[in-house]
Amino acid sequence: MAPSQPGHRVIQINLNHCEAATEDLMLFMSEKKVDVALVQESWIITIKMRACIVTRRALKLTLLSHYSTNDVSVATCEDQKGFKLLLVSAYMPYDEENPPPEAVRNLVREARRMSQQLVIGCDSNGHHIQWGSKDIKERGESIMDFILSNNLTICNRDNLPTFANKIRQEVLDLTLTTEGRRLIVEDWRVDLERSFSDHRRILFRIEVPLRRGTNPYPEKPNRDYIDSTVEKLGEVLVRAFKNSCPVSRPRKNIKPWWNAELRQTRTGIKKLYNKAQKKKTEESWDVYRKCFNEYKKKIREAKWVSVKEFSESITDTNEAARLRQVLSKEPMVPSNIRRPDNS
Repeated sequence: MAPSQPGHRVIQINLNHCEAATEDLMLFMSEKKVDVALVQESWIITIKMRACIVTRRALKLTLLSHYSTNDVSVATCEDQKGFKLLLVSAYMPYDEENPPPEAVRNLVREARRMSQQLVIGCDSNGHHIQWGSKDIKERGESIMDFILSNNLTICNRDNLPTFANKIRQEVLDLTLTTEGRRLIVEDWRVDLERSFSDHRRILFRIEVPLRRGTNPYPEKPNRDYIDSTVEKLGEVLVRAFKNSCPVSRPRKNIKPWWNAELRQTRTGIKKLYNKAQKKKTEESWDVYRKCFNEYKKKIREAKWVSVKEFSESITDTNEAARLRQVLSKEPMVPSNIRRPDNS
């Protein structure tokens, strides 16, 4: 197999407009060091947008607004070698005829014309046995025709359901890529851990093989090259050891409002969800829903307390002015800093 450049860790998920699922995604990305999230139906109150792309700050990403819509977000990701990759998060409404949306069709057509590689993470809302569904429906046939006519590759594996609730389990979420030697999607899998959404997390890694002619090894290695390689290998081993056995230090909270009680509640809810999935009884689902609603309430309360403590701690004029400037960008008062009487 040809050597490749360091890849990007990617997560794909439909959050079902759930606040708890959105916050859990942010925690998951921080804990697992995920680079990119292709998200559908996130918890955004003030924006009618059903697709977005979330990245870590260090990643160079450029939004392509002329290709993006409320249901399709498109961005370019550029690596250190100048290789550009199109990343797409798309939501395909279940009541829309002739999927995928026109924006996706135009984008794929343009990518083929420009010979650009792209990765599409989408909630297709379509059924087809080709990606693991139990049957074939009209929407699935339309999407499959589009995939075949544009030489796209379906990355889904193992036929594991990407959507699961009390009533049914289906494969609705797809990861699609263009065919090409310069793009490899590896370790594609469905994460069965509770995501607090009806949709499960999809995890994979994007690798970019080195171009021909960029072999880093000389044909006839000399003594200096060998010494240099051994030295680099020693540095890599030492760095790997330090990463595997880090010095224990007090860890700062990922979010100021996140605490031990919420972490314990989060773990307990995941256990209740797994229990309900196994028993499949009305009583077990009622217990799960009750605890899940209490968990969401605790998140809101913790955010409120955190914002209140932060506001009361501001004594410097510059900090107060900066907070006022941030809030003035959005005329609607965020729900997390409203008074209990909703004022």
